[in-house]
Amino acid sequence: MLVAAWPATGQNATDKVDAALRSSLAEQREWALDQIIETHDARPGLTPRLAQLLDDADLDVAGKAATVLSLRGVDAFPALDELLKTGSAQQRWGATVALYKSTADIAGFLPTLTKQLSAEDELLVRASLAALARLQSRAAPAVSALKPLLSRDDSEIRWAALGTLASIGPAARDAVPSIEPILRDKSVELRLAAADALKRIDPPAPLTSEEMAARIDWMRLHVPELMQQYRVPGVSIAVVQKGRVSWAQAFGVRDVRDRKPVTVDTVFEACSMSKPILGLIALQLVQDGRLDLDRPLVKYLGHDYLPDQPEHRRITARMSLTHRTGFTNWRVGYDAMGGPLPLELPPGSEYAYSGEGIVFLQRALESITGSSLERLSQDGLFAPLGLEHTSFAWNEAIEKDLASGHGADGTFKERTHYRKGNGAYSLYTTPTEYARLMMTLMRPEVLGKRAFTRASIDMMLERELRLDDDEAVSRPGRASSVATYRGLAWKLDVTREGDIVWHSGSNSSGFKSFGQFNPLKQSGIVIFTNGDGGGRLREVVIRQVGDL
Repeated sequence: MLVAAWPATGQNATDKVDAALRSSLAEQREWALDQIIETHDARPGLTPRLAQLLDDADLDVAGKAATVLSLRGVDAFPALDELLKTGSAQQRWGATVALYKSTADIAGFLPTLTKQLSAEDELLVRASLAALARLQSRAAPAVSALKPLLSRDDSEIRWAALGTLASIGPAARDAVPSIEPILRDKSVELRLAAADALKRIDPPAPLTSEEMAARIDWMRLHVPELMQQYRVPGVSIAVVQKGRVSWAQAFGVRDVRDRKPVTVDTVFEACSMSKPILGLIALQLVQDGRLDLDRPLVKYLGHDYLPDQPEHRRITARMSLTHRTGFTNWRVGYDAMGGPLPLELPPGSEYAYSGEGIVFLQRALESITGSSLERLSQDGLFAPLGLEHTSFAWNEAIEKDLASGHGADGTFKERTHYRKGNGAYSLYTTPTEYARLMMTLMRPEVLGKRAFTRASIDMMLERELRLDDDEAVSRPGRASSVATYRGLAWKLDVTREGDIVWHSGSNSSGFKSFGQFNPLKQSGIVIFTNGDGGGRLREVVIRQVGDL
């Protein structure tokens, strides 16, 4: 029981509080309640007056009265129980709010709170939902009463009911059929709440060996057919299960001229899948305290990047990694010539995919460290992971295993040799080695001393910016997206399986790439192709087996 702690003025202070509680002025009544909270005044004689104040016309006063009753813990339960039975509508609402705010065990009120879910008073229903959510799995007996709320007209009640079911967790499994239709609701807030509820009620789990075997069998059978259909000479795929590469296979040839077969060690251009790897390097510098995501990049450069565009001085690493720099994708002639680069949008305002924004960030990272992108990536990622076929810049070792790109008709395209690393598109690697890079965000210990902290990973995979629904990747079943976001350098599809992290890539040199992973399931897939038709091939594959 709480103990009163009054100043030396003693009874005069309590008299003043009691008088203020009876005042006709709301400000004085609220002041008195603040004093009771501040001094932990637990006098039992105040309880009847507090119960009356739950019905106060001033909701600030009524809310403070509910707070005071909640602080009294079990001592307030008899009064709250009586109010829930015989009080006015507002008193029942306030008493339920008090239960929600209380730190005492409210399990004894479960039958009453459950009954209130069928009330016409929407305020009482919402407060009851919040209180039930506090009970977590112990609120399972309320599931049958919660399910009808999922079809109520009031979207806020539906949203709150989903939150309560989510808090109950696996014990709410009977509600799954009632929740699933909400994944297709027009309201993104409801879709997100439904996905979260299903994720917590029916937690994602790795595929069984039989399920995984079926998906591999499908790829072995159909990828060669799709290669022929879309005129893609070579494909290489790596699959991650339980945090490790569990299967890798190559199909076709790496160059139509010499017909050498693709192997799992054949190197492809990762295209725009280079960008997330630059993001990993940036994350290491953030973790080292050398990069602030929200500090203007020109501060790290020490000079203007675009002297004729003063607004660019506002651009930060976070804007670059979420594609809100305001730059176009590429300036005319790309970045190498250093031609004019207009700011098409105010920095930080809107999403506009930009390779130029990534290059700007790269220049800042190189300025911070005094090292080239290739040196940074080798020291911080590739060497610690033991990657032997991965580089941001072309070299002779890469050349001997390098696939050639091909056009939409399957004919050879002239090779590109990126002598200088470009964080937006120049990464050379294999699906297996790229999968190991993705694993640094699932099993960070693989990086040893350079491992990312949990806080760093959460920061990179936080939902920073919502994208249009048509940005989502089409996947089967439980991996179907309900909303798509930008994280730092990655896209995130929200699903009932958790957020599926992904990126794709397309280089004009005839390469298409794709990679995704699910941190909760420790699963993923990487698909590299050496033909312009590879994007369509990947879409078919992921639409069929993308629920890995």
